[in-house]
Amino acid sequence: MSANIGWLFYRDYYEKALSLIGSLEEDKRKQGDYFSGKNRNLFEQPLPAEAVLDTLRLPDGNATFSLIITGAGLLIGTGYAHKTGMMSEIKIGFYFDHTTGVPLLPGSSVKGILRSVFPGRFKTNYQPNRVKFLQHLLTKNNVESVNLFDLAKLLELEAELFDNLRNGEAAPPYERDIFGDAYPSAPISGQFLAPDFITPHNPDDKIKSQIKNPTPLAMLRIRPGVTMTFQFRFTDGILTADQKLKLFKEILLSEGIGAKTNVGFGRLNDPNSKTTETGGYQPADTLSPLPKPEPAAITDPRLAIFNNPTKYQFKNGHYSLIGKAKKGDFVEAVAVKRSLMNPKQTQFAVFVGDQEVQKYATYNFDPKLVGKLFLMCVQDVNSKNIVQDVVVVKELSVPPS
Repeated sequence: MSANIGWLFYRDYYEKALSLIGSLEEDKRKQGDYFSGKNRNLFEQPLPAEAVLDTLRLPDGNATFSLIITGAGLLIGTGYAHKTGMMSEIKIGFYFDHTTGVPLLPGSSVKGILRSVFPGRFKTNYQPNRVKFLQHLLTKNNVESVNLFDLAKLLELEAELFDNLRNGEAAPPYERDIFGDAYPSAPISGQFLAPDFITPHNPDDKIKSQIKNPTPLAMLRIRPGVTMTFQFRFTDGILTADQKLKLFKEILLSEGIGAKTNVGFGRLNDPNSKTTETGGYQPADTLSPLPKPEPAAITDPRLAIFNNPTKYQFKNGHYSLIGKAKKGDFVEAVAVKRSLMNPKQTQFAVFVGDQEVQKYATYNFDPKLVGKLFLMCVQDVNSKNIVQDVVVVKELSVPPS
């Protein structure tokens, strides 16, 4: 039986944190060791059993569909506080169901996403595009007399769907549509959470932000390949229950869910789709399988190629070119030896993709930060530009041969 992941993330995660407060190097080392262990425990948690997921199903729900998370994964609840400033902690929040600990998208959020494409809450000059978009979706779903769905009719439909108003009056409870929570329903076993990083810059000072080393912030995400189940209870109205279901599915496929949808998170795919379109559609028989679980000691390496200046200065020293990579390669640094003469020096074997590009590259980098973030420079073999990458360092007890 899996643990309550929400409890692990918000309560157990900080159980002994008060005893680790401090700014000395020894304090930071203890913080890093403590939170690294907590992070590994989170990433190893499986999706709760079917019996637990059953408790999330909407009573009397009569309409459901499942969509597969694609792109970079899914972020939900990033506005919740989860930060003390200590080393190696996950510094961005995540939303979990309080009782079961399952990460989910509340029904109110699903309702808000769906309403965001309707014209009622937009200024007059933005409404025509919303009308055309909804008419396009209704046409795809073979809604009869779609030309009758002008602005006035769509505003009436919006009021019925989201404000429970029919003919300008409040609908009785048994005629109202209900939006249930969306929850991950597959895979039932294996890892479904993974780490990621966001690197905020200073938008108020563009010159300083170009030469300053930003600080990556760790966060949780649901892996791509996980299936999300959406659930509703519909009644017939301006649209039939079946027409509402098809319309809502099309909206979610178009708009995505969760945070940072403009940069690839929260994109969805219909597993039953037979066509490929821009926005995440992919034939069901060509869907990529769920990524294999990563080793516990390593989190996701970052893409090697970014567009940045040619020199990088970190607070612990300057980092020089260590190898070459092409766009799409992954970079990994493996700590293989610590200098006894200078404890602030660490030697790395550096890999780009599967190829070792430099052995025993020594940097003025505190070895106590092994397992944390590491700033590395590589050269793009096509453009010849020197670019940077942020990776997570893994420590080996035996140096590679």
